[in-house]
Amino acid sequence: MNRANIKNTFLDYSNFYMAYMAEVNLYKVIAPYVNLFRADLSFSKLDLINFEHADLSRVNLNKATLQNINLIDSKLFFYAADKYIP
Repeated sequence: MNRANIKNTFLDYSNFYMAYMAEVNLYKVIAPYVNLFRADLSFSKLDLINFEHADLSRVNLNKATLQNINLIDSKLFFYAADKYIP
């Protein structure tokens, strides 16, 4: 049975696949927020030019969202980079 060492925890192939799919599903849930962040970032730049309608709270929220997205991307990269040796 194929096994992978992930953060000092041994998982067989089926459990590893389930963990990977959970990360992918989580990424699918977050993916719309990536587009939302891009749209809000463009809109926020316009808001910052017009200080009468500036919304800095949304910019700060988007920074936190982007950090979470980067964390998920790094986990997906870790799973994709791991190779199984039969």
